[in-house]
Amino acid sequence: MDGKLKNAFLALSLLLLCATPDKSQIQAVLSNGGGNACVAPTMTYRWVVANTSNTCGGGGNCTNGGHLDKLVDSVAANNATQTTDGDRPTYTTSCIGGQPCASFNGSSDFLTLASSIPTSTAVYAFYIVFTTPASSGGYGILGNPSGTDNSINLRAPSGLVININIWGTSGNPYSTGISTSTTYTLGGTYTASTKAWAFYNCSSGSCSSFGSGTQTGSASASNAMTTMGDTFFGYMGGKVAEIGFSNSSLNTTTLGTYSKCQYGI
Repeated sequence: MDGKLKNAFLALSLLLLCATPDKSQIQAVLSNGGGNACVAPTMTYRWVVANTSNTCGGGGNCTNGGHLDKLVDSVAANNATQTTDGDRPTYTTSCIGGQPCASFNGSSDFLTLASSIPTSTAVYAFYIVFTTPASSGGYGILGNPSGTDNSINLRAPSGLVININIWGTSGNPYSTGISTSTTYTLGGTYTASTKAWAFYNCSSGSCSSFGSGTQTGSASASNAMTTMGDTFFGYMGGKVAEIGFSNSSLNTTTLGTYSKCQYGI
């Protein structure tokens, strides 16, 4: 190898080394089983049922029909756990888009977060990939069972809706048109300064507006989110593949692409 070629090789090696993605980038990429890398939106917390670090039955590997005892947060290690076997969601190996999911029974299944999620930030957002339950009802996604404030719910004032409650406000916004036993990728962004929510429904590789609303009154963050699957309005029902929560706006372009790539939605 002559001097010029050797120098070029060393320069290329250094460039590749510097281009290695950091931990957060690696955590945001999953294989969809077809060899393609699906890149998820950047979130503060992200729980994916397909994560092989999750455990069932008290620390064991998850197999079909197992009871999920730990759902790992791949970003901030804010893992969601359940020590009571009868209150654990059921693990299904092939579910939404052929990916694993956790089935919540709507009556007792829930997970407790290792650290509460503050909702007092200027902006926060969420998304969920799930199949809705077979019947209408009050279903908690993220929240605090001790209070109505600061929770993300499926509720049924008239059919199923996606609803966000902020303590001290009235006119809590919700988006209608959600059907039972239907698979969705839904998301939303809340802006504290305007007390406004924007909702999104993602399909065929893109996310479209799915309703919006502005709250009135003085918002408070007195109850941070502490549980997944149990809020003041009830237990979660349905099958969940993934949940993300962020202290910044939701990148709906990335979410739409990811939803189609990873789950075929």
